[in-house]
Amino acid sequence: MGLILKVNPDNPENDIIKRAADVIKKGGIVAFPTETFYGLGVLAFNMDALKRLYLLKKRAFSFPIAVIINKKSDVYDITKEIPEEAEKLMDRFWPGPLTLVFQARENIPAILTSGTNKIGIRVSANKVAKNLVQSVDSPITATSANISGKANPTNVNQIKNSFGKGINLILDGGKSSLDKASTVLDVTTKPFKILRQGVI
Repeated sequence: MGLILKVNPDNPENDIIKRAADVIKKGGIVAFPTETFYGLGVLAFNMDALKRLYLLKKRAFSFPIAVIINKKSDVYDITKEIPEEAEKLMDRFWPGPLTLVFQARENIPAILTSGTNKIGIRVSANKVAKNLVQSVDSPITATSANISGKANPTNVNQIKNSFGKGINLILDGGKSSLDKASTVLDVTTKPFKILRQGVI
């Protein structure tokens, strides 16, 4: 198991966030709190890191992995088109636990989209997650820090019990404030399709 660092969930320490961001930039895996469950973060466009992430979670490569971005405007860099109604949803619910599934740009790794050419994106309302992706200055994954099919983790002890090794750094921000996952909405179809019922 990698290093565990306590982080203030209300006022994350800059040096701790930078340390975690450096791990991600170098291709490592970092567990961090979000507004829902703890997530596992790697550089969204690093093929080797993504492969390690899938293997660590024992996740089938046929299941795509969602990402978090720093701010709403970042969505335009990784998506093909954004419906007007989706713009309204972003304005209403971001930052927050709403993952929107868009058509991905051609340069997005197929391993991230599982060949669907679609990518799930959200802006996290959690200060640790938000500061982390801002420090990395690139989209990062936010898949739950669990073995696929197992319970979603709300605290660091659950992560430690799930993974003996493979995570380079864990940011301990205390217990999650919510006990549901983000709502996932596919905005590439009309009408929009709910893929996962969640907080919203």
